[in-house]
Amino acid sequence: MRTYLILYLLSPMVNGFLRRINVTGRVVLLLILAYFSCYVGWRGFDSSLVDGKNLVNFLLIYSIGDTLRLYAERIKRISVWLIAMLYVFLNVLLVVGYILHPSSVLYSYAFPYNSIVLLLNAILFFVLFMHLKIESKFVNGVASSMLAVYLIHGSPLIFKTVIQDSAYYIQTMSSSVGVNILGVCLLAALCMVTCVLIDKAFTPVWTLTQKMAAKLDSSRAGEWLRDYAHVE
Repeated sequence: MRTYLILYLLSPMVNGFLRRINVTGRVVLLLILAYFSCYVGWRGFDSSLVDGKNLVNFLLIYSIGDTLRLYAERIKRISVWLIAMLYVFLNVLLVVGYILHPSSVLYSYAFPYNSIVLLLNAILFFVLFMHLKIESKFVNGVASSMLAVYLIHGSPLIFKTVIQDSAYYIQTMSSSVGVNILGVCLLAALCMVTCVLIDKAFTPVWTLTQKMAAKLDSSRAGEWLRDYAHVE
């Protein structure tokens, strides 16, 4: 989360750079970031880049997303069925491979944040959504609360004392795999609904905070302009 916030603060400069580089510069940028994140970091040559939860990998993901947006119309020409089949095939392969050999090299290849396999998986997923236009207010309203879902359920107090204990109870109350899977799915759904409702309940607070911050910034800008005019 700290890395995400740092990227957010740096995004105006990153966006300005991405708007000014040509195609060659963009390719070179992606290759350099991929080299340090997906090779140096994944191979463990630099401990600060291991697992991909760092600014270098986040910059790579951000740059890939910007490139997908820039060439969206061209990418949309690719058959959506081809993308969907590749996405399903890759994920089935990952799940089956992990179930059969959970301690195999597949885990180190596919599951770190800076894994090429995981990046490819994410790219296919976003390309699929390029072909969709979701206008549902309900869906978009729920989607706007996903960061809140992550922050609330991922906090140590909630995750360790509520979610983990509940999941453990579900696994021990029945020996049936089907019942356990159903119970975990229901727990995940309940967790998401609860977090979304909490976020929506605090929406007026967030809105008021944003208005106060905007008003404060405007007043400071006005004071700066008045001081500048006075000096002139």
